[in-house]
Amino acid sequence: QRLAENAALKAKLADAGAIQRLVKAMTCHPSYSGVQEKGCRALRNLAHNSDLNKTLIADAGGIDTILAAMRIQDSHILLREYACVALLSLASRKPCVSTTSQTLRTANVEILARLRDANGVCV
Repeated sequence: QRLAENAALKAKLADAGAIQRLVKAMTCHPSYSGVQEKGCRALRNLAHNSDLNKTLIADAGGIDTILAAMRIQDSHILLREYACVALLSLASRKPCVSTTSQTLRTANVEILARLRDANGVCV
């Protein structure tokens, strides 16, 4: 949670490639719920109040990775909650890049479907 409020640290982590490494770790270990949980939490914290990091996450494939984690670990309630919060954080601004815009629009549709199907887990 402290990371979410520390803009300087988030910028340093992003500059060091942390976003790409998180997405890669989640992609390489889809069946490990701990990796998925912690990855979703970290991506949410990096995205919080940082439009640049939101764009970097989207460009690194983070949205698709989070959605894949929700699909693969569909019965893992805590992971679904972290994933929903991460996606909502990513969708909480108007994207500034057209490719990201389409990705975020697609994610928003899936977010709404997941929220509906989650029986209140994400609300």
